[in-house]
Parts: sequence; structure tokens; C-alpha cells
Amino acid sequence: MKPFPRPTRQAPDYGEETHIFGITPSPSQRETNDEDLAPPPSQAPSTTRKTSPPEPVRPAEEKPAGDKPVGDNPPASAPPPDTPIQRLHMATVGAEGRGDLADLRRLRSAWKEYVSKVVGPDRSRAKREYADCLWAIQGITGKRGDQKDTLAAYRDYLLSAPAGGADNRSASRLRQLEEAFTEKR
Repeated sequence: MKPFPRPTRQAPDYGEETHIFGITPSPSQRETNDEDLAPPPSQAPSTTRKTSPPEPVRPAEEKPAGDKPVGDNPPASAPPPDTPIQRLHMATVGAEGRGDLADLRRLRSAWKEYVSKVVGPDRSRAKREYADCLWAIQGITGKRGDQKDTLAAYRDYLLSAPAGGADNRSASRLRQLEEAFTEKR
């Protein structure tokens, strides 16, 4: 009685058939596998795979920002924010992008109120977002009072952030503000 043949696959580097578990069948087993026991390809899925080297990944071509593809649908927008912190963040980013000082000042009040009410990991994020809102305000106005508020907010965020939780951007902004104050003295 012949042992039941095991499924085989093509070895990627050497071009010879190898058992799934690494056993190379003898020439007589290869003939048995190919001629007697293998069903026609149209009747059963193949148990033999041939591997080829992966296609090299080509970088996507960059298009200038002003060019719009003709006839293509616009990309799908991100899903609407579903938490208060996400809604406030999106409003802050939008107001900063438009340079809308009045909206940023209203959002500053909303962030300050939100920071006082939230607890847990969202509190740290809310403090950072509040500081980012103040950063946008002082970037537009350039007033020393706005810079002081921003510096205090970044200090509060960085000092209360969990170990390793502070991001480099916030630390960099804090250093920039501190240097600006030391230069003016």
C-alpha cells in the first residue's frame, strides 16, 4: 500500500517541489503526485503554489497641489467627529487654517471649559489642544499677553502629562516661547 501523498508547493529559491513541512519528495513520489493522484485543475483547487519575487513598490507620482484630476470623484471626506474633543479639535484646525481670530478666541473659552470638566486621558489631550489653540492665537496677534498665556498652557500640559506622554512639537513650542521671552528681557 502506497502512503497518501502530501500536498506540495514550489520552493521559492531553488525551483524544486517541497512538502509544506519542508520534506522534499523523491522523484517517484513526484511522478505519483503529478500523474495518478492529482485531480485536474478544473475539479479541485491546486495544492501546489509557485512563488515569484514580489513586485517592487513604486512611489506614487506627486502631483502639484493645484492640479485636480479630471473626471475623478473627489476623495471621500473623513467621517464626522463623534466626540466633543474631536469636534473641538476640528473646529480649532479649521479656524487656524482660515486665520479666524474671533473663532479661535471663542474656541479658547470652549477648550478652557472642557479642560475643567474632563478627566482621564482626555484631560491631557484637552490641555494640549487648548495650548495649540492659544499657539494659533498668538501666531496671528503676536501680542506678548497671548504669548504668556500660551507659554503657561504648554507648561501646564507638559508638567501634567504622563511620563513619556508629552509630544516633541509641544516641547519645541515651549522652548520657542521661552527663548522669545528671554531675548526680549
